Order: sequence, then C-alpha cells, then structure tokens
Amino acid sequence: MVAYSFKSFFAPKILDGTKRQTIRAVGRRRHALPGEEIQLYTGLRTQWCKLIARATCEDARGIDIEFDVAADIARIYLGLSLGIKGNRSVFSERPDLDRFAMSDGFNDWHEMRQFMIKHHGDKKVRRMKFEGVLITWKPIVRTGGLTVDEEDSDGDFENDEDLYSGEDIDGPS
Repeated sequence: MVAYSFKSFFAPKILDGTKRQTIRAVGRRRHALPGEEIQLYTGLRTQWCKLIARATCEDARGIDIEFDVAADIARIYLGLSLGIKGNRSVFSERPDLDRFAMSDGFNDWHEMRQFMIKHHGDKKVRRMKFEGVLITWKPIVRTGGLTVDEEDSDGDFENDEDLYSGEDIDGPS
C-alpha cells in the first residue's frame, strides 16, 4: 500500500471526486501501481495527520511538464501507462492545460503554474521542467477521516493559513 500526502486545500476536491489524480516526482519511494490500494492523507508524518480517503490506483504513467516562468507557454507530455511503450500525449493549448489543471485540483492552468513555481521552481531559471509520475485513482471509498463539513470558516482545513501554505512532503499535489 502506498500513502500520499496532500495540502489540506485539496481535501474537499478529493472527497467530492473532482480531484482524482496526483503528480509526484520520481524518487526513492515507489509509486502505486494499478489495482493497488492507496491512502490519501493531509499532514502525513505530522501531528495533524488525517486520512482523507482510501482508493484504488487506476493508472500510473510518466509525465513531463515544461513551461516558461515569465510567459504563458507550456507543454505537458503524458506518457502511456508505466511499462508500456508507445506515443505520448501532448497538451499545449490553454483549454487543454486548464482541463488538466482542474483534474489535479486547481481552478485553472495559471493557478497550477503558480503552485509549481512556488514549490518546485528555481528563481534563477526562465524555463521550468518537472518530470514525474501521474497517478490516478478510482472513485474514493469514504473513511472516518475528513469530511467537507469539518472545514473551518475560511474554507480551509485546520493549520492552513492560505491556499499555498503548509509542507508538501511528497510532491506537487
């Protein structure tokens, strides 16, 4: 079983099913494979850790995201499922980028781009490139963890000061 940690502002979108994917860097830890159970948390490895939901991994595929930090030029290269050879999909038009960003829990491509710059960018470079894995899951199984009703008055879950606050342990989303 693989566990993924999310910033708490993603929890309502995970619970309502509008966020059913996450993009993670390739690292020492392995990622979920199709058919495996995954656990979705906020605050993993902290005293505020809460299980959002359990789900079944639907797919895992390579992803490369490239964009110009100063301009609104971007490309997302989405590979086939891991271990399968073939052509990659490429998204570079704004409507496609917006749809992809919304699937990842953002309002649009601009918001996702700002998130990536803040959490994974280098102020010294003009172009940004992120290589990782896109993990998708089947509709969630509700747990005794967070529910949308547990939101506080400003719409965040506890310990969030703003949309992009908190520590992201495992990647961009």
